[in-house]
Amino acid sequence: MVSAKKFVLQPNALRGRIVFVTLCCLVLMFSLVGLVFSSPEQTGQSEIFILGSQMQTYDLDGVQWRIPLQIISFGTGTGTARLVEFRIDANDLLKLVPEPQRTMPVIPLDNEIDRESFRKWIGYRQRAAILMVRNDERISFSAEEEREFRELQMRFVDVSKRRRDISPVELIINVPDLPFKVARDGHYKVRMVVESGQLRADWEGEIIILDVEPLVTSPVFTSPSPHTVGVLVNGSPVLFDVEPYINSNNRLMAPLRAVAEALGASVYWDGAGRTVAVELQGRKVLFSEGRSKVIADGEQKMMDTVPVVRDGRTFVPVRFLGEKLGVQVTWDNLARTATLDSFLPVSQ
Repeated sequence: MVSAKKFVLQPNALRGRIVFVTLCCLVLMFSLVGLVFSSPEQTGQSEIFILGSQMQTYDLDGVQWRIPLQIISFGTGTGTARLVEFRIDANDLLKLVPEPQRTMPVIPLDNEIDRESFRKWIGYRQRAAILMVRNDERISFSAEEEREFRELQMRFVDVSKRRRDISPVELIINVPDLPFKVARDGHYKVRMVVESGQLRADWEGEIIILDVEPLVTSPVFTSPSPHTVGVLVNGSPVLFDVEPYINSNNRLMAPLRAVAEALGASVYWDGAGRTVAVELQGRKVLFSEGRSKVIADGEQKMMDTVPVVRDGRTFVPVRFLGEKLGVQVTWDNLARTATLDSFLPVSQ
């Protein structure tokens, strides 16, 4: 039998081992603290983001694509960014962007909103864009998420009203110049990369091609799918539980409450009188179901169409609603999309 040899740790050795273990623990602790404090949110490190339209639709016969984007920054940095990569699928399209248009302004948001809220808003925007095209239950919004998305959206609406420099630039692509033939029902991935000093940001979006009959041959246009006709408010798609449509007067009709709340307006429904009032920044518009007469800021106005109720939602003409609330409204016939810009007021 081999006898076991007993080792006794001497006091000096014991103290040395305690010191060693303590140092190891301190190193580990400081490493973890360093990881936490190394995040840009906490150290104030600069970051830039590309804010673009995640999902765009164009008609097969369209001759031009307009891709809006903004460069957002947090932390100190330069006032401009440079477009260094622009691809659609595997096709390099940077050469199609004129040299002066590759330099874009950078919009700092440090004093407007925190970075975490900004990232969360971007994530919601991406999910909303995908849901406009594909009904994917895995990314559907819960009631709480939809409430938070609307709140964040309203915060950015307020920021846009204060900051008149927050407006997108557009990359304009002439379809005949593309190095590929646009396919019917085509689905294309768009990728962009910008650099600002040592900062770099990338972004990906999608373009979907539709073959939509012109309204002149189809005066009563009904959306065959959710992405055929849409509404953007300050660059973000509006979420609808009942889809917009174009009526026989060629007016885009959309659920009033969804559009108004995306603008940050208040909505009041009078069930007895079958009227709905909308208020935004001191402006007030009163609609009555089935009537073309509207009260806007105390004055009677006439529309060439009437509000209607479908599936429990009051539909009103988007352009009339937006302009009477004092915001700019534009219609992109190629993308079948109305855009409302609350930071671009219109004169009444």
